[in-house]
Parts: sequence; structure tokens; C-alpha cells
Amino acid sequence: DGLSYYKLKQTDFDGSTSFSQIVPVKILPDGFSILFTSSNDDGTISVGITGNLSHELKFEIVDVIGRIVFHQIYFGLKENLVKLTPLLSEGLYILRATDGKKSVSRKFTY
Repeated sequence: DGLSYYKLKQTDFDGSTSFSQIVPVKILPDGFSILFTSSNDDGTISVGITGNLSHELKFEIVDVIGRIVFHQIYFGLKENLVKLTPLLSEGLYILRATDGKKSVSRKFTY
């Protein structure tokens, strides 16, 4: 998100060109992103997230055969770090986060 500036260049059929005025465009964040996942020594999983966190965000952990082995829902997160507390065996998993519009997945080992 942020502020960007744009101008358009128009080329006519005769080859002449002209430019528009420079206009500011505010870019608003679209949803969220998972920055990282890490398994901690205390059995928790830290998830770094960024973006619009003001609405419902659902986390699911899926095992390698596709079973949902953990899920948790947050409403209006105030921080960019979430600690999940699943009871998992060692192995490869997929963390899936969704806000109802966008879904993001990250692979991790536990």
C-alpha cells in the first residue's frame, strides 16, 4: 500500500505523442499475506502476517493427505504475529489462511 504517481503517454496514428497530467493514486492493501511460519521449541507455530487484519481470519493446518488437523479463527487482529498451538506429530504440513476473499498457503515442517 502507499501512494504512487502516474502519467499516460498517448501516441497518435501520425506518430505524434502527448502526455497526461501526473496524477496521484493511493494503493490500498488488498487482503493479507503470510510472511513466514516457524515451529517453536514450546510446540507453538509463529505466523507472521501483513495487510488488512481488521476482519475475520481463519487458519487451518492440513497434513500431507489433506486432513484438516487444526483450525482457529481470529477476529480483528491487532498484531502481525500469531502463535498457533496445535498438537501435531513431526512431519510436513500446510498452513492455510483465509479471510473469505483470499486464501494463502505456506508449507512448513513441525
